Amino acid sequence: MDNVMEDLARRVLRNYEIRPETIRVVQGGGIKTVWKIGAAKATYCLKRLKQTLDKAAFTICAQDYMSRHGAKVPVVQKANNGELYTVLDNELFVLYEWVEGKPLTLDAKSGLAAAVRGIAEFHRDSAGYIPPAGCRVSSKLGRWPHHYESMIARFKEWKKVAQESPDQALSKVFLAYVDEFIGKGEKALKLLKTSGYDELIKITENRMTLCHQDYGEGNALLTEKGVYVIDLDGVTYDLPVRDLRKIINKRMAGMGGWNQDILSSIVNWYSEVNPLPEGLRRLLYIDLMFPHEFHDTAKNPYRKNKIISSDKLSKAAKLEQNKEKVLAAVRW
Repeated sequence: MDNVMEDLARRVLRNYEIRPETIRVVQGGGIKTVWKIGAAKATYCLKRLKQTLDKAAFTICAQDYMSRHGAKVPVVQKANNGELYTVLDNELFVLYEWVEGKPLTLDAKSGLAAAVRGIAEFHRDSAGYIPPAGCRVSSKLGRWPHHYESMIARFKEWKKVAQESPDQALSKVFLAYVDEFIGKGEKALKLLKTSGYDELIKITENRMTLCHQDYGEGNALLTEKGVYVIDLDGVTYDLPVRDLRKIINKRMAGMGGWNQDILSSIVNWYSEVNPLPEGLRRLLYIDLMFPHEFHDTAKNPYRKNKIISSDKLSKAAKLEQNKEKVLAAVRW
């Protein structure tokens, strides 16, 4: 298998002015594959993408735009024909510079601070990207209300499923909390609809920001030049606080409870680099209020048919309950 994958990489690299000296698969097991390519003067990252070209073009061109404007993202290498990608045997490949750095974790305060400032830079430096014609534009701008409504509807659907087997341990936990979180979800939705969200979207459309969507451990590298953001395959237009909400939720889940000082620090670290106006702070508060953690945990058994313990769902529920006082105490 190694020889087959090495041969595939060599065939792709014939489309570039690169003579590989070493080729190593660093991520595989599916369509998406990543090779580390050693050459005489530089090291590269070759990636086989699973998206179709019209969808991938949006993210590839976004990364090229950002790197050309000084953002700390890996530079996309052009093929001999001038394109930012190569198609071989109906499969899509992209070649990037290889960025050496220390993966940041969200556990230590120093790593968390650097990661938050890194995503703030990323959002700031992504503003102004306009995709070329022919790209399938990825955008979640304006979709928050629909997203909230969909998650609330799922809670109600899953409640019916749980009621069919009320004596199961997982069902007992889910049924004990679901009504509470439906109520909190509906409260967040009501606040969202009166928050000026639509007006913020109109303002943002003049200079849209890209969200990473999967930012965190493994996608933030601390280098001598600062924090590099990698793996931009899922970037989309959205308000920057969506990425920030995910970081906050991950950190609080990692600690097993909500902490007011950590929450305030994250918002402040971010604002030092990419200031958050009052409207966006308000939206961050609303998005943090929505019971994402309980939804995403319950989604595994009720939508993805993945087995989880009732204890895990219980911890997610208690984490949701724990945050209410903390959110209320922070000045937004």
